[in-house]
Amino acid sequence: MGDDARRQSLIMHRDIAKFGHTLLNERQIANATGAKQLPKLSQLAAAVDEYWGDRLIGAPETGGAGGPTLTMRGLYTFIYRPGSATAHLQPETLEPYGAWENVNPKVVDRPSKDEPSIWWPQVVPLYANALIACHDRLNWPSADRVREIANAMYLDP
Repeated sequence: MGDDARRQSLIMHRDIAKFGHTLLNERQIANATGAKQLPKLSQLAAAVDEYWGDRLIGAPETGGAGGPTLTMRGLYTFIYRPGSATAHLQPETLEPYGAWENVNPKVVDRPSKDEPSIWWPQVVPLYANALIACHDRLNWPSADRVREIANAMYLDP
């Protein structure tokens, strides 16, 4: 595990400890103490453009306000960030795919059978995985309740 991952684990461990639980053992805490944070991915992408931009034939120029979208920095902004948002289980990334406000149980807004979509099937497993993590670490909700919530989120079109 790299420095940044160890650092993030230590931050999570300290946050979880506020609730009376632990994530890391003493050896892992010692190993993570002093771990360095990586620069932001946007900074790393810009550094790639700066270093390789003049060395690669056909590499897009980075000039102008923000540079073109085919640079590493541009690709990071327009492809990686939106595409990876659901991988980080940020609740707001589920917003377009479900009925969340004033609806109980929460349901996935599945497109009609004629409307192709690769996104809606990911919402329920992502949400269920977050609940499984809560069950694993906090013993809440129960495994049966996780299944019940996940099954209730599907809505027939």
